[in-house]
Amino acid sequence: MQKKILSWLDRNMATLVVVLLHIMAWVLYLSFYQLGFLGNRFSQQFRLWYLLAVAIMDGLIFYYFYFSGISQLLMHKKSGLFVVVIVLISAVYPMLSYWVSALLTFFYPNDITPIASVSKDRFWPVYGIRTLSCLFVIATAGIGKFTFDWFKNLRIKSALESRT
Repeated sequence: MQKKILSWLDRNMATLVVVLLHIMAWVLYLSFYQLGFLGNRFSQQFRLWYLLAVAIMDGLIFYYFYFSGISQLLMHKKSGLFVVVIVLISAVYPMLSYWVSALLTFFYPNDITPIASVSKDRFWPVYGIRTLSCLFVIATAGIGKFTFDWFKNLRIKSALESRT
């Protein structure tokens, strides 16, 4: 049994490290929302739902670009389409985030904040902040993808060199 576990760990160590790094990065990312923006000013339920909404929306964007967007568009020389996709996602993301905020403030009316506000006079500043947040997630996906691919290519190159 112990040999099977050690064998499995040996075969899957690189994948486990990547998964662990992703988990740590998401915990760090969401802790910035919790510590910086949410703090203790809001109800626990509001904070939980807000962080869950951020994790889902940002996670979908991140993993789209990380697993397919970059490799299918940018690496296959479709840079124009890549830019169009980024612009579209960056335009739609703040609207989705705005609607989620509207839903949360409907259920938690005492937890309205400038970022979670749905008031018309705050729409454009909040839209801009959310657009920057979306672009940050996309940039992080690109940096992560290129970094992990770079290390993977180094391992492959090293393995090929050791064979010769």
